[in-house]
Amino acid sequence: MTDPFTAINKEVRTFQIAPPQHISAHPISLYTNPYLWTATITGPPNSPYAGGKFNLTLRLPEDYPTSAPDIRFETKIYHPNVNARGEVGMGTRMGLLTSFEVSKVLMVVYEVLIMPEVEDAVEKGVAEVYEEDLAEFEKVAGLWTRRFAMG
Repeated sequence: MTDPFTAINKEVRTFQIAPPQHISAHPISLYTNPYLWTATITGPPNSPYAGGKFNLTLRLPEDYPTSAPDIRFETKIYHPNVNARGEVGMGTRMGLLTSFEVSKVLMVVYEVLIMPEVEDAVEKGVAEVYEEDLAEFEKVAGLWTRRFAMG
């Protein structure tokens, strides 16, 4: 098993050398608290989030990368898997990961922006709109993106 500091340093190098497309991330301070990260996800093209820049905070667990980090959107977003405090809920896709490297976890978040996990919704009302009136969901999500994630 890899120790957390080795895994964190490997992730820092991954984001410096070959970051995932549409995602940037780094520890807020590698030396004073390598477990607290900031990230930015660019909204996926052809989604209501296109053109938006979404800032997130990740708190890595002490046993990183064995356990999933806590993820919080700092940018307001209208999404069934993100609650009003910005906390992310996506158990099904996260459960498919065998390890929880920051790059992998953020790719899952990006994928959930494209295709929400309504069965793991933390905002049930938003999930209902998504399932019952997709056009309305996309309209509201697009409005929120323009209001909170652009400029």
